[in-house]
Amino acid sequence: MIVKVFSTKPALIITAATLMLGLAGCKAGWDETETEDETETPTDPTELATNFFGLGPYRRLEFTEQENNEDSGTFNLVSSVKAGDTTTLSASGDFEILSSGFGQLTVTSVSTGSDVSVNDEITFIKLKNSLTIVAPLKNSNNQIVPLINADHCSTSDINNNWVLFQQADNFDVDADNEGKLAYYGTFGWKNTSSNTDITSYDSDGEQAGDALSLSESTCEEGRAVNTNHRYFLTNAKTALLEIGESADAITAGTTTNSQLAIGLERKKLAALSDTNGTYIGYFTNSNDGAYFPVKAECTDGTCEFNQMTDVENGSLDNDNTYTLALLESKLNDPGNGMIAGDLTLPDSNTAGATFCTFNNDYNGSGIYFMACAGLPPGEDDNGQHTNLFLMTQP
Repeated sequence: MIVKVFSTKPALIITAATLMLGLAGCKAGWDETETEDETETPTDPTELATNFFGLGPYRRLEFTEQENNEDSGTFNLVSSVKAGDTTTLSASGDFEILSSGFGQLTVTSVSTGSDVSVNDEITFIKLKNSLTIVAPLKNSNNQIVPLINADHCSTSDINNNWVLFQQADNFDVDADNEGKLAYYGTFGWKNTSSNTDITSYDSDGEQAGDALSLSESTCEEGRAVNTNHRYFLTNAKTALLEIGESADAITAGTTTNSQLAIGLERKKLAALSDTNGTYIGYFTNSNDGAYFPVKAECTDGTCEFNQMTDVENGSLDNDNTYTLALLESKLNDPGNGMIAGDLTLPDSNTAGATFCTFNNDYNGSGIYFMACAGLPPGEDDNGQHTNLFLMTQP
C-alpha cells in the first residue's frame, strides 16, 4: 500500500498514512494482543510452486528446475499491462544460482517485447519459493522487480510489515502528503472476510494519518482488487500492494501513477544481534538513479555494504562502503520486526532516515531477510527514496 496521495483526484487526497494500512481499532494500527510470532505456521517453502508474479506491470516468472538440482534450469518471463491482457513481453532462457549466492537469468529467446534481449544476463535473489527479487529490466528506470509466489490466495490471515519500493511519477509531497512521505507500515488481510487494514508511517516514525480499513477485496488466483487498491497475496506470507491513482486506473492496469509496496512476514526482534550475518542483495537510490547488487556484513546492528562489481565471482568495490546503523532505541518500533536506522553513503557524514523490517527465518526457510526504505542521505522528504533488500544464503 504505497504511501502516496494524489492531488488531482479528490477522492484520493488522504494523508500518506491513511493510504498505507493500519489495523483498524488498534493503537497506532497495531494489535495489542500480537504475539512474538504473529503469523501461523508457515507454508513449507519446498511445497510452493516455482512460479512468481509481480505488479507494475503484471509480470510472471516461472522456473523449471533440473531434476535433483534446484540451482539450475530454465525460465519463462511474461509481462502484460494486467493479468490476462495482451502479452507485452515474452522471453525464456536458462537460470543458475552463482557461487556468490545471486541467481542469474540468461536470455536465449525473446518472442515479444523489448525489455530484454537475447544474451542478456539478469541477476536475482530468491528466498526459496516465497519471494524473488529481480534486477531492473531495460526501460524500467532502474526499478527492481519483486515477485511473490503465484496463483494461490492465502489460506490464513496475513499480518505483514510493508516497505515502499516504487513512488508514483507525479508525486508532490507538498500537495499530497503535507510534506511527508510514508515509507513503511503494516498490512493485514483477513482470510474469512477478505477485509484489509493498512497503516503507514512517515520519515519521523509517526503514523501518517488514520488507519485505513477496506472490505470487498475477494481474492482469486492470488489477486485481489478493492477500489483504487490492488493486492497480490500468497500462502508464502508475502504480499504486493498497489495504491492506484483511481479506481479506473486499477481497472485499466495503469501503474504509472501508482505507489507500490511489498508486504513481508513479520517477526519480533529480540536484540540487534539477531541481524548478525553475511548478506547479499540490492541497493537503489532514486535521487541519483543508482542501482547495484551488494554484499553486506551486519554486526550488532551495524551493517556495512559494498557494491558487488562481479556477481559471478563476488568481487567488491572495497573503496566505497555504505553503512546502515540500526537504532536499538527503535527495536520493534512501532511494531514487531520493525526497526529504524541511519544510512550513510561513502565519504559522507550525512545520514538518511531508513526504516526496515527484518525476519531471521523467513517463512520457515532458514533465510534472514531485511527490507528497508527511506530518505536518501541529505534529502528531506522530497519524494525520493532508497531501498535496501538483503538476504543471507540458505
